[in-house]
Amino acid sequence: SVDVECWGAGGGGATAVNAEGGGGGGGYSKTTAIAVTPGNSYTLTVGAGGTTGVAGGDSTFVGNAAATVLAKGGGSTTSRLGGTGGAAASGTGTTKFSGGDGGTAAAGAPIGGGGGGSSAGTGANGGAGAANSGTTGGAGGTPPAGAGGGGAGGNTLLNGVAGSAPGGGGGGGGDLGAGANGAAGQVILTYTYDAASLAATGNAGAASGSAALSSILSLAATGNDGAATGSAALSLGSAPVIRVNLPKAGAAGFGGGAGYGVAETLGGRHIARGSDVVM
Repeated sequence: SVDVECWGAGGGGATAVNAEGGGGGGGYSKTTAIAVTPGNSYTLTVGAGGTTGVAGGDSTFVGNAAATVLAKGGGSTTSRLGGTGGAAASGTGTTKFSGGDGGTAAAGAPIGGGGGGSSAGTGANGGAGAANSGTTGGAGGTPPAGAGGGGAGGNTLLNGVAGSAPGGGGGGGGDLGAGANGAAGQVILTYTYDAASLAATGNAGAASGSAALSSILSLAATGNDGAATGSAALSLGSAPVIRVNLPKAGAAGFGGGAGYGVAETLGGRHIARGSDVVM
C-alpha cells in the first residue's frame, strides 16, 4: 500500500486596471494505506499552476479499485476580488484542508494588487492573501507547515509575484502591472517494504535471486526500477501526467530522476512536482 498526499496548484493573479485580485492557493488531501499491486502501473496528475483568469489544476492519484485522492486547485480572478482557495469539500481524501483565498484589491486608483493565497498545509488551511494598502501590493498568504506561500501583489505599475510551490497562488498585478502565475501542485507517495518478503524474493530484482539486499540509496540515485540491467531508468519530462511503475517483488525502490525524494531504508518517498515529473 501507499500513503498519498496531494496539493492542488495555485490560481493566477489578475491583470488589468481595476482588476488586481490575487489568486487562490491549492487545497491539500491525504489518504493512508491505499491498496496498490507491485509491478502494476498507476497514473497520477500534478496540477499545473494557473495564469491570469485560469484556475490552478487539480492533483490526483488513483490506486486499486479506483481509490482516489484529489486536491483542488485554487481559483483565479479577472477582477479586484481575490480567487478562492481550493476547497477541502471539493477534494477527496480522509484528511483535507482548504487553500487560502487571494487578497481583494481595495477600490481606488492607482492601487496595488492583492496577495495570492497560500496552499493548504499538512495540518491546517492555507493563509489568505492580504489586500493592498493604497499603491502598495498586499502580502502573500503565510503558509502553514508543508504549504507553499502566496505571491505578493504588485505595487502600482509593477507585476505581482509568483506563488511558491506547492500550490501558492499568484499575486495580482498593480495598476498597469501583470498578475503572476500560481505554483504547480505536488503529489507525494510514501511506501514501506516488508523486510521478510524482500529477503525471501531476492536481491532487488537481480537475476541471481540472492537474498542479500542491494543499496536502496544506489537504486534511488540510478533510477533502477528493479530490472537486472538497470536499463529501466526513467528520463525527465515536462508533462504533468505521469505513470508510476511500482517495484516488482524484490525491488528496493521506485525508479526516478532528479527532483525525487531519496528512498529510505526498506521504504521511501516518491515526489512529483510540476516540472520534475517523469514519463
